[in-house]
Amino acid sequence: MKKFHREKVSISEKFNPEQAEKLNFNLRKPKISLEFLTGDFCISKCQQREKAEVLDTLHRLSQRTWQEIVQLGKSGIGYEQLGTYQLKCSIPQEAIFRNLDKVTVFHKAPRLPIVGFRFDDVFYVFCIDRSYSAYEH
Repeated sequence: MKKFHREKVSISEKFNPEQAEKLNFNLRKPKISLEFLTGDFCISKCQQREKAEVLDTLHRLSQRTWQEIVQLGKSGIGYEQLGTYQLKCSIPQEAIFRNLDKVTVFHKAPRLPIVGFRFDDVFYVFCIDRSYSAYEH
């Protein structure tokens, strides 16, 4: 039986920070994070049907690149950008979000706007606006 020899490669050889800066996150599919969903705008407050609609919307998003999503605009998956000053719901206080002044709101799920921040290729959901009270609609 022939044994395969694995060459040891250091982490610095596998990951080159200069290459990471050249990544075009618009060509990547979104990663969805739900870690900041809390309070009245959490998925846990949704009914079973609403949870299914949100999951379906997030699944559809995850199947396209950010570039495709942007090209679809409001007519496709249905999104808009709002200034953070327009929000009535609380924004996560983590440092990664402090300098961001716009949120992305997806509308594909009927009557369930999904509000979050996009950072690189990750969409951080922090609000499921089932009561239309997170911002002026």
